[in-house]
Amino acid sequence: MHRRAIPMVLLSIGALFLGVASADNQEISELESNFSSTKFRIIHEVAEIPRDVQTKLYSVTGAEIADFGEQWNSTDLLYPGAPTAQHLFTGVTDAIAAVAFRTGGFGGATLRLLLTKWQADWFCLYDVLIPDNIADSMGSMQQLFPPHKASKLNCRRVDDT
Repeated sequence: MHRRAIPMVLLSIGALFLGVASADNQEISELESNFSSTKFRIIHEVAEIPRDVQTKLYSVTGAEIADFGEQWNSTDLLYPGAPTAQHLFTGVTDAIAAVAFRTGGFGGATLRLLLTKWQADWFCLYDVLIPDNIADSMGSMQQLFPPHKASKLNCRRVDDT
């Protein structure tokens, strides 16, 4: 490995798990593996997402998130009172939950995925690097976006904002 690459690798590894006091690498790997191989029950409205998962989602998006089809701020041009995130769908099982959503920002929206275990005090957040029109269902997200190949932003505790 090149000398300059070593500090970047160490910095990336350190940043990845910063703030995860309750999850270890094995738990995160199991969560990612379960996501790729699980059949989910799909939820389309934010109000129907279980409170445990809503709390984790709101720690990323703020207090408001639009349902699919509702007005939201997808870019840096803001509509007063509109949320800056949009829920696409949530998949739940008896062990894990996965929330697909978009966040607005400079230059356009970013597709994201939140993965968590039930009642865990931590979750992992990923940028989804596939086109929005392909990520229209949980099945397509699972096929085209295995988390171990994604851009993981971080794994963190719920109270770490």
